[in-house]
Amino acid sequence: MPKLDREKYLVSEEFRQLVNALADIDPLGFAMFAVAGLCGLRIIEVVSIRFADLLLNETPEILKVTVAKKKPRPPKLPMADTAIPKTAVIALKHYIATLPPERRKPWMRVFPFTTRHAYRLFKAACAKAGLSDCYSPHCLRHFRGMQVYESTKDAFFTMESLRQSSINSTQVYIHTVDGMKKAAGIDI
Repeated sequence: MPKLDREKYLVSEEFRQLVNALADIDPLGFAMFAVAGLCGLRIIEVVSIRFADLLLNETPEILKVTVAKKKPRPPKLPMADTAIPKTAVIALKHYIATLPPERRKPWMRVFPFTTRHAYRLFKAACAKAGLSDCYSPHCLRHFRGMQVYESTKDAFFTMESLRQSSINSTQVYIHTVDGMKKAAGIDI
């Protein structure tokens, strides 16, 4: 069983503090991290989103996600489309409305950030929100995984919603949610 490391996982109140701090710092960052946290995307996936990947006029709104893998085979793995939660859609539409039309071409990236810039923005938001400096943007993916598992109690659904290839990767969310409940004295 993976070790429970509370420092790696945001809880709902901390997520709210973080997105509120981001809204104060940078509306672009707010939209980017709202999408990351509510869709469970890796930061490389978020900064790789192009306007052509967003289907915001569909029902439900869809995001086409291409996962960049570190392993040499395959370099890019196309994944199933992801439905975007309503809160993330609102943040995206608000941000996109602020862009001039020439900045919204289908081949252009929605969030013109490098992963390093996104990491620095995330750290600044954590500091403004009064959160621990041990958090990284990947905590948003963990947050989404824990939220999905806690609401469904279905490890396979959690695995699919995070586009993971192995149930072993998903086990960390199960053990973390159960461990946090035990630590809080909640009967699981």
